[in-house]
Amino acid sequence: MSNNPLKYIDPSGHWQEGDENLNIDVQDRIIQLTKEWNDAKGNSHKQAEIHAEADLLRGLDKMFSNEFAPFKESFSVYDTTEAIEIIQIYDSYINLTSQSLGVSKEMIAAVLFREMRCFAPDDAFDPYKLSYLGQASIGLGQIFISTARRSETTVLGKTSTKTDQQYYQLLMNNETNIFYIGIINMNLNPSSPNQAVLTAYNGSSNYGSAVMSYVKLFQKYYSTIQ
Repeated sequence: MSNNPLKYIDPSGHWQEGDENLNIDVQDRIIQLTKEWNDAKGNSHKQAEIHAEADLLRGLDKMFSNEFAPFKESFSVYDTTEAIEIIQIYDSYINLTSQSLGVSKEMIAAVLFREMRCFAPDDAFDPYKLSYLGQASIGLGQIFISTARRSETTVLGKTSTKTDQQYYQLLMNNETNIFYIGIINMNLNPSSPNQAVLTAYNGSSNYGSAVMSYVKLFQKYYSTIQ
């Protein structure tokens, strides 16, 4: 999609060297995007958007695979292309959350991507965790009820009266789950995305540094498509 045959390995310049090492879902999506790029000839803005998505997929997949290879790929629920598709589907809600709370859009997207890629099959048993353990990491953002309650109370300035079950229903809804990602990050640091904020979201120093790398990729992507 960069149309530079000297840099890329097929005559038209649409397939980058190293793409063959990406996960198969990303390879398939890049092939599809290449067709869409060709179909969009004459529409430079559309071609730029397609190119930006391909670069986002490449970057995220490489970063995630390098960190978790080889074991994580075998039991993630969402692959890279599925996670990006969901982020695109809920773009309007990510925008709304970003604008209403003053939280970086790219940080919300980066957290969403990380949590979805780390979403394991046993997370499907969250209702049982909630019933038997009284706690669960719930929904796309894998949010604990206690974290949602604490952050909401701090941001809104009043003690929440919602029950655990009410929070569970809110967090199981993708749209409100995204909103709580914003609330949590606003509670941690309302000014700007940084590694310490992201580390606090998950509790792992590796999480903070990894998601900040994703943030940079989403910044580049959003700057192109908007």
